[in-house]
Amino acid sequence: MKKSFGAVLAMMVAATAGCGQPTAEGRLGTQGTRSVRSYASFQQGDRQIVRIRFKDERQLETLSKLGLDLFENVDMQAGTVDGSVTARDEASLRQAGLTYQVLQRPAQVMEVAGSFMAGYHTVDSLYADYRKLVEAAPGIARIQTLGKSLQGNDIILIRITSKPEADLPGILIDSGHHARELPPVEVSFRLVSHLLSNYGKDERITRLIDTRDIWVVPVVNPDGRKNVESGDAWWRKNMRRNADGSQGVDINRNYDDHWTQGNNRGSADDFHGTAPNSEPETRVMAKVFDMKKFNVSVDIHNYGGMVLWPLGFSKEKTKDEVTYQKLADKMTKPIRYRAGSISRTLYNTYGDFSTWQYVKHGTIAFGIELNDSGFSPPFREVDEDWNEWRDNLLYLIDISADPRAAAARL
Repeated sequence: MKKSFGAVLAMMVAATAGCGQPTAEGRLGTQGTRSVRSYASFQQGDRQIVRIRFKDERQLETLSKLGLDLFENVDMQAGTVDGSVTARDEASLRQAGLTYQVLQRPAQVMEVAGSFMAGYHTVDSLYADYRKLVEAAPGIARIQTLGKSLQGNDIILIRITSKPEADLPGILIDSGHHARELPPVEVSFRLVSHLLSNYGKDERITRLIDTRDIWVVPVVNPDGRKNVESGDAWWRKNMRRNADGSQGVDINRNYDDHWTQGNNRGSADDFHGTAPNSEPETRVMAKVFDMKKFNVSVDIHNYGGMVLWPLGFSKEKTKDEVTYQKLADKMTKPIRYRAGSISRTLYNTYGDFSTWQYVKHGTIAFGIELNDSGFSPPFREVDEDWNEWRDNLLYLIDISADPRAAAARL
């Protein structure tokens, strides 16, 4: 069974209880500390992990606008959410009247940095493995470069269908918007491998590949991912150098939907960029919708154990609320995930991918937060993620012909 991130942190805090808190220099050594502090994640100063308390939805909304690195483990009943904060962020919390508990001191946060968790693909090894999978299944799979990232890395597409010339129902599955979220990229890979290795062997999978057009974009943010591979384990954004000297744009806040309401502070972890679709990664994903109509999409993130849907910018329900709720209930009941709209389950978001897809293109767009113990958990947790989501992903592919009709049958 997976331990929650809070439980893991609690054990770590308990283990150091009663002991003096050593400085970062004392924990890491001078040379190691200097190296870690050179990472983009620490450009605004040392960070610590905190559990922030909020009294109600209004206070949570205030918190979400501070530009902090908030995690997706919002607990509305307990009134808590975790985050990574600098001294400046802590001052903002105090000024807003918000209290918090320290879960990890800066020295502990820095210990996570400096390495890449064993077992996970690098971008280069992932792309090489995709090429091998596609080469072994030439009649049903194709790989192509959709475009380039800011630093010139390929953003690739794996397209799976036995009838590429036909106008078949489409589903888009993506991962890797946020650099530090390692398991989602592996779940996408497991899905592609499962589909290709079972074609002609499994009746259902054969039918899906013969009657659906499955598009998978495994790493939306390869630059950020490569930065994480270098040891900057807490990095979330892309690698844009901003005019104010800060670094990074949150690609999942850069889409052209209610963008103006997003965070305009460059150092913020949810910085929305200088304009809608300002980032090449965002433009690549927008271009995909010029190439194909998608009835269903799945944007895979971690962590928090949630299935989310639009709207992000408002707590109002859409005309497809019943469709979303029924489909989400079917998927979450066996795995005990929470389900709800982005704004009602987390907090308001502006310029996020799922909402943009729904508002601009009418796609039944889901966001998944895998139920991991952290952003880069031990690799064995990927097995649990895949076991939880294999059938759900196949189900979404299956209903992509008409998700609203499928929901109506439930």
